[in-house]
Amino acid sequence: MSDNKRPDPRCGRCGKLAADMAYLDTFWAEDASVSQRMEEDERWRERAEYIRHSDGTYNSATERFWCDPCYVAIGTPAGRCP
Repeated sequence: MSDNKRPDPRCGRCGKLAADMAYLDTFWAEDASVSQRMEEDERWRERAEYIRHSDGTYNSATERFWCDPCYVAIGTPAGRCP
């Protein structure tokens, strides 16, 4: 978990946790060396926070979003993940 209060965001289709999606590092890190210097638990927190604050499909009520591969596979629908 990224913090003690809420579960980590999870893809509503494949069930993968945001914390386990290394490709997200390219969105929040200034460059690859920034994320490489961080401890793994710090990277996990950053990935979860990126989803919570920047992903347009994130649904705060359910802690669900669509990861990029699933979003494309379901036809890039508008709106939040149920």
